[in-house]
Amino acid sequence: MISTRRWWLERDCPSAGPLLPSPAVTGKTETLNGICRVIGEQLHGLAHLLAVGLITEKRFTELLLQIESKQVSPHGFVLTASNTIDNWTVFKLRVAGCEEACAQFEFRPETGEFREPGSGPP
Repeated sequence: MISTRRWWLERDCPSAGPLLPSPAVTGKTETLNGICRVIGEQLHGLAHLLAVGLITEKRFTELLLQIESKQVSPHGFVLTASNTIDNWTVFKLRVAGCEEACAQFEFRPETGEFREPGSGPP
């Protein structure tokens, strides 16, 4: 038998299909999708501020940590950041327990460019 918590996480992962048709599940999924969208937009906006020179790297880091502690973790999300082989920064936001990201993007702080995740060199 699947526990309630595990069931929610499986249901809320973008790659998982509905397990049972239920308004409660739909509401939970819509809430998580909405929160993910808002946090993703904030991260994108923060990256843009850094890219155009309106904030310093130090301030970028402070604001990023603030978003993570006040919005990402409390809502059950995990935020990861990494660099690609061609030196783009990658942000991925996902529901804890899910592998697939609900929001992600790649950007180059030096130039202000954004690109689709995974579209760089292999």
